[in-house]
Amino acid sequence: MCSTIPTAMKDQKSFEVIVQDCTPERNEVVDKLVQRSEARIAEMERKKYEKDTRASVYEQTDYFNVTFNYQKQQIESKLLNAQNIDKNNLISYFDEIVRDFQELQKFLSDSTLFLPTYDIKKGQESLKVLQDEIQAAQIDLIPKKKFAFRNKKKILNGIKAPTCPEKVQPNNIIEPLSTVKLCKCGFKDMSDQSLVKFREEIEKQDVGLHHLKNCTVHLYGAPSTIFISGLTDCKIFAGPVSTSVFIENCRGCTFVFACQQLRVHSCIDSYFYLHITSRTIIEDSKELYFAPYNWRYDNQDEDFIISGIDKNKNNWDSIDDFNWLVIGTPSPNWYFLDAEKYQTWS
Repeated sequence: MCSTIPTAMKDQKSFEVIVQDCTPERNEVVDKLVQRSEARIAEMERKKYEKDTRASVYEQTDYFNVTFNYQKQQIESKLLNAQNIDKNNLISYFDEIVRDFQELQKFLSDSTLFLPTYDIKKGQESLKVLQDEIQAAQIDLIPKKKFAFRNKKKILNGIKAPTCPEKVQPNNIIEPLSTVKLCKCGFKDMSDQSLVKFREEIEKQDVGLHHLKNCTVHLYGAPSTIFISGLTDCKIFAGPVSTSVFIENCRGCTFVFACQQLRVHSCIDSYFYLHITSRTIIEDSKELYFAPYNWRYDNQDEDFIISGIDKNKNNWDSIDDFNWLVIGTPSPNWYFLDAEKYQTWS
C-alpha cells in the first residue's frame, strides 16, 4: 500500500512524501498535483515580478515629471527676474539660463529610455515653448552689438586661419537660441574658405560656426561646447568636445568630432563620424548617415584627457530620433554609413 498523501497541501514541500508500493495510477495523480502546484507558484512569481516592474516604471516616470517641472519652473523664474538684472550683467545671466536649459534638455534625453511616448512628446513641446521664451527675452533685453572674431593669423600645413570681419547683426534676423554668444570664438558668414582654430584659442571655450557655405573647418584642441547652425556643403573636423555639440539647420555637410553629447535639429543629407559617450539625439531631420570617428592629429590623446572623454566608450551607433517613436521599427531618417562611402581623413 502507498503511504498516506496529505489532504491539505499548501506548497510544494507538502508533496515530498515517501511513496512505497504505490500503484502507477496513484503515482500519476501525485505527479499531476506536484506539477499543478509548481505551475501555480511560477505564475504567482511572474505576476509579482510584473507588478514590481510596473511600480518601478511608475516611480521613475513620477520622479521625471516632478524633477522636470521643478527645473523648468526655476528657469522660468530666472526669466521673470531678468528685467531686474543690471544691463552689464545680462549676458552672463542669460549664459547661466542657457546652461540650465541645456541641462534640462539632457535630463529629458537621458530619460527617454523609460518614459512613455506621451511624456517624451510633452517634454519636447515644453522645451520648445521654453526655448522660444528665452530667445524672446534675450532679444527684448540685450541690445544688438557688433560682433568680431579674434585676430589670429596662424598657419597649419600651409593653410591660413582667416578672421571674420566685423558684422552688425541685422535687426530683422532672429538667431536661434544656440547662437547667443558664439561669435566670441568661431566663424560666421563665410564662403569657400579653409578655416582653422588652434588649441590655445579653443581649449575650454565655447565655439560657434554659423552661416558658412562650402567651408572646411579644423578645430585642434578640446573646446567646451560647439554650436553649429546654418551650414551648407561644409566639412567640420573637431577634437574631443568636453560637453555637447548642438547642430541645427545644416544641409549637405560632414561632421567629424568626439563629444559627450550630440543634438541634431532640422538637418538634411549630412554625414557624422562620431566618438560619443552618450546617445545621439536627432529631431526634424532626415537623410543622416553615421560612422565611427576617424580623424587623427598630433597630441590628440592629450585633448581626450583634457575633455574627460573615455576613448574606450563609443556609442556612435546609438541614435534616438524624437520624430520616430515606433518601438521595434528603425527610423527612416538616419542610416549607418555604407562601407563603400566611408571616408578617411588625413
